[in-house]
Amino acid sequence: MNRSVIVRLFNSLCQLAAAVAFASLGASAHAQECLAGSYARTAGSPGAALVFSTSVGPGVVYATTRWDPDGVGPQAEGLVIVGRFDEMDGVSAHNIAFFDGTRWRPVGDDSLRPVPLSVHSIRSVCVHNGELVVAGFMNSLEGQSEPYNHLARWDGSVWRRVTGADGSAGITLVGTPGAGMTPELMVRSHAGKLVVSGSFTVPGTTISNLAAWDGAGWSGLGLPVEAGSMIRRIEVLGNDLYVGTWLPPAGLPLWKLGADAQWSAVSAGLQPSTSNQVDAMAVSAGDVYIGGNLQLTGSGPSNRVVRWNGSLLASVSTGAPNRIASVAHAAGETYVTLMPGVGTIYRDIGGFLTPV
Repeated sequence: MNRSVIVRLFNSLCQLAAAVAFASLGASAHAQECLAGSYARTAGSPGAALVFSTSVGPGVVYATTRWDPDGVGPQAEGLVIVGRFDEMDGVSAHNIAFFDGTRWRPVGDDSLRPVPLSVHSIRSVCVHNGELVVAGFMNSLEGQSEPYNHLARWDGSVWRRVTGADGSAGITLVGTPGAGMTPELMVRSHAGKLVVSGSFTVPGTTISNLAAWDGAGWSGLGLPVEAGSMIRRIEVLGNDLYVGTWLPPAGLPLWKLGADAQWSAVSAGLQPSTSNQVDAMAVSAGDVYIGGNLQLTGSGPSNRVVRWNGSLLASVSTGAPNRIASVAHAAGETYVTLMPGVGTIYRDIGGFLTPV
């Protein structure tokens, strides 16, 4: 599949990034967060191959990841999307769907149907120990009475809960994920544990906003107070967990938890400022791409994209007319969408973000 076809079929940043990765599955699998727009088929429009819909209007896709349903078995790796939708191109699939290279299908018994419909959605997805893990508005699942409380994992046969040492399931949200200044709810796999970030508390503990689950119980990760408590994004690169925050008191919004279990600020090339904030992150080709209102050394604050190569933060592109909602780097090019995440894709051309 060439890139022009990808752009036609996947006409949002989230789908574009995932499709480029899907078209070259030799690359390492990773989750891609996005704040994509609404979609509907337009009669006669070329390449309008995907329809995300709900009974009350167009659907929304929030995140994607690649997943191999049977590990080393004969099934091929495919693409998973999550969001708020009831079907994918006529196939019933509630809020999560899997593309196996030929067709879309639901994951499992298609029971991820949290209510009420006006707010139901899955906000984040990752692969952890071979299982699909999702986070979102899921107090319970269709046909089940036991609480899930915003986290669920698909083990290949059934949906299971994420439970603490006391048997309580999931987390307790504080506010609405992604609304206003409330941090987004995210899940990632790091160092053998499931990491959850957002605005929440863990039942029966004092842990909040950033937590790790080892399969038996929860632990806090001890993010330094200088980072602030408003965690916007997390990503994993190799053995390192990266955390991006809003308006940190020390002016340093990007932090790394290394293999030595120690936190360090990602600050080389960054001018500390209390206006610094991270709005989006993506991992590509061994680098971390960060979108947000950031002030680099020797420059003023700007809605920009920067790249962390392991030793220095450097500007990739500036000129975003609004806050950056999502960022992706694919096929050697950098793309962003802007808040509120619906509409034009911007691409880096010569260090400046230009509408595609």
